[in-house]
Amino acid sequence: MAQDEFGFYTIVRPGPFSCAEWAGGGYPRWLAKFDPWTGKEFWLRSADDAHIAWSVHWYDAVCKVFAREQLTRKPKGGKGIIMVQIENEYDHDKSRDKAKLLRALYEAVKKDGIEVPIFTCLTRECRASKDPELSQVFDTDNYYVAQNAAPSCAERMASLRATQPDAPGFVTELQ
Repeated sequence: MAQDEFGFYTIVRPGPFSCAEWAGGGYPRWLAKFDPWTGKEFWLRSADDAHIAWSVHWYDAVCKVFAREQLTRKPKGGKGIIMVQIENEYDHDKSRDKAKLLRALYEAVKKDGIEVPIFTCLTRECRASKDPELSQVFDTDNYYVAQNAAPSCAERMASLRATQPDAPGFVTELQ
């Protein structure tokens, strides 16, 4: 609808973690009952093998729905999906071995036919990464603009560009 009715290019954010403004970050509530750690800590959004398996399962299903809508598969001049986000604000999460989860998410979307640029938001593991896969994921930033905050936003964008000179300077949330 965004493409066909309104002529928009689109960005897809399929999760598994969508955002903190949604209950549980967008994870379905029923998924929490499959806790492989029996309540020791919150297993979702971790590098736990069970979480990664559920995330890859989700991507295998959802990528089939939107892969054909990528700009790379549209006729010249058509509108389509221009980017896909694989994680959101991961710097704020306390999980260990974040790179393991990010690599698995990247590999899953690539395996499922995603050809457009892949990004994350506020995820230092991707910024200037030397990892052959994570270096293909560019990172973005969020700005929460308060009164007289424009200089701070400009400094953060300059820092982001310095760590990723070949990536687009991109703000996913401007509030």
